[in-house]
Amino acid sequence: PYYAPFNCHLVAKWGSSTNYQAVWESDAPVNFVDGTTGYFTILVAHDDTSYIVGRRVNQGQMLGQTGTYGIATGDHVHIEAKKGNYEGLVTNQQGNSMLKNSTHLYDLMGIDDTLILVSGGYNWIDYGTTPTPTPSPDTTPLSDNSVT
Repeated sequence: PYYAPFNCHLVAKWGSSTNYQAVWESDAPVNFVDGTTGYFTILVAHDDTSYIVGRRVNQGQMLGQTGTYGIATGDHVHIEAKKGNYEGLVTNQQGNSMLKNSTHLYDLMGIDDTLILVSGGYNWIDYGTTPTPTPSPDTTPLSDNSVT
């Protein structure tokens, strides 16, 4: 499974049980590793969930299941991210849907106890040696369809 990095709600989803994709947006502005603050949108692929658009999930609660769809050697999840609210999708040269104005995860998020096996040459910020940023306040009330 993979878990919500912040309080969020499901803004879009599509696909099938073998290639499911979902877009989650933060309920409130969050702190990014570059020191800026704003809304955070992530697209995740490979889970098979029955969540409906509008579903709210608290930070640390399960968003979905990893999978082996695509060219993969093991269980994983694809994650795309962007600063700001969901603005729709674009199609890349390979025919894959991507978040419009997406940013690489290492520009937005850090890691704590996660072992990155293939870094792709990216400079991940490791909070094991860097002070953890102050959590963003969130006073957004949960809706009736929230996970408890």
